[in-house]
Amino acid sequence: MSAKPTFPIVKRSGSTAVKIYRQQTRTCVVYTVTWFAGRGRQRKSFKDQQEAISFAGDKAKELNEGDRTAVDRDTFNTFMRVTKQLELYGLTVEQAVAEFLAAKKISRDVDLVIPVQEHYARNRQSAVKPVTEAVTEFLASKSGEVSRKYHVAVSNTLAKIREIGFLADIDTDIIQKILDGMVNTRTKEPLSKEARHGCYRHFKAFFKWCQDKQFLPMDWAEVRGVNVATPQTQKPDPYPAEEIGKILKTADPSVIPFIAIRSFAGVRDAELKRLTWAALHVDGEERNLIIEATDSKTGKRRMVPVSANLWEWIKPYRDGASKIAPTDVDRLVIKALLDAKVKTRRNGMRKSFISARIAETDNVAKTSLEAGNTPEVCEEYYKGLFTKTEAKRYFSIKP
Repeated sequence: MSAKPTFPIVKRSGSTAVKIYRQQTRTCVVYTVTWFAGRGRQRKSFKDQQEAISFAGDKAKELNEGDRTAVDRDTFNTFMRVTKQLELYGLTVEQAVAEFLAAKKISRDVDLVIPVQEHYARNRQSAVKPVTEAVTEFLASKSGEVSRKYHVAVSNTLAKIREIGFLADIDTDIIQKILDGMVNTRTKEPLSKEARHGCYRHFKAFFKWCQDKQFLPMDWAEVRGVNVATPQTQKPDPYPAEEIGKILKTADPSVIPFIAIRSFAGVRDAELKRLTWAALHVDGEERNLIIEATDSKTGKRRMVPVSANLWEWIKPYRDGASKIAPTDVDRLVIKALLDAKVKTRRNGMRKSFISARIAETDNVAKTSLEAGNTPEVCEEYYKGLFTKTEAKRYFSIKP
């Protein structure tokens, strides 16, 4: 006995396929032959299975090798209909086919509608969110969180993209062009590498915020493709313990607390100039300097422990709520360096503290919090500049 056929039965001739379906009705079994022609899907039903199979074979042969005029007419009608549909999107048949094949090459067996729907779902917010509106909201969210200086700098950078229509319109080329066109507002010269990198970080912060707010999809990565030269940061040049000792010994008494805090607590120059003695908190043997968010460069509050030797240097000068830095602090610091016959090292006192503190604690993360820096910067630029022995000698400098 021959095996029962599996439905649908497919009869082929060349590239043409005609299918036969079996359907049980109330009174009988019906065999339906289906094929595609110019007017769409065509059907013809038979009560006899063999008759249906015979017809399907003939139809497949007819479509593949038979009446060419009929096939060409159907093909022409199909072509004209498709052409008219594509006109709605400004595409030719060639363009549509090329786009389809390119997408199909990427998606393979996935239905192309699925990735398109997913793409739209991820990008619909960016398609309708005006850039200027997003920038305004971003700056408002950062007000009070960051220092005024940083807020102004970010605002100036983002002003360059406010005129772009929607977030979806921003791509790598646009960001690159903006960065390349930025100049120093005072000199009108191109930005330095450091300044360019600073503006780039502003853009990264803004677009990351947009992603967090779901204005941009999380896999949006246009800003990563921007070619921005990383600043060639010079190797930190900290003061060794001997030079810090000389500076403190020759300094005018009024500037000693300022130099000592810079050297043994690493507080930034601008931050320390804002602080009063009220920032010093003493609770028994625990002593800390509290830099409030309004005084911090990063706009974040931080606490720096006062080492035993620093306490010895500043204890005699505590003066209620007065400023820690004297009014002519810059002149007095320069004089102390000259009198000690020590060369000026840019931010050298702060760099000495960070380097020595990392060596002392062997804890980059802890030191980065105290210094108001990132662990990455501390790890890359300051770790290994002091040995443990040098760090011990550094924090042993006393009056």
